[in-house]
Amino acid sequence: MKKKFKLTKEEMEIEKSLKEKDWVVASDSLKEEIVQAAQNGVASKKREARVNIRLMQETVDIIRRKAEEEGLGYQTLMSSVLHKYASGRLVEKKHS
Repeated sequence: MKKKFKLTKEEMEIEKSLKEKDWVVASDSLKEEIVQAAQNGVASKKREARVNIRLMQETVDIIRRKAEEEGLGYQTLMSSVLHKYASGRLVEKKHS
């Protein structure tokens, strides 16, 4: 007996387009490009390291607000700042 799944609106639209044959077969070069992009993504994940640090709550709140203003996740912002510092690209702002 086949199990019925409840599809989302987006999934139903995809299913409908498949039935109407709106899709075409991807070229071999496009398939290879997609595979390469996926492999690069996996490889970059392997180079990440988890780090746990303790910060004052006030500091985390400030970083979260700044990240939200930039449209980023707060951990992404912290990672970016630390990377720039480590690579010597974090420059102190000159106050006049």
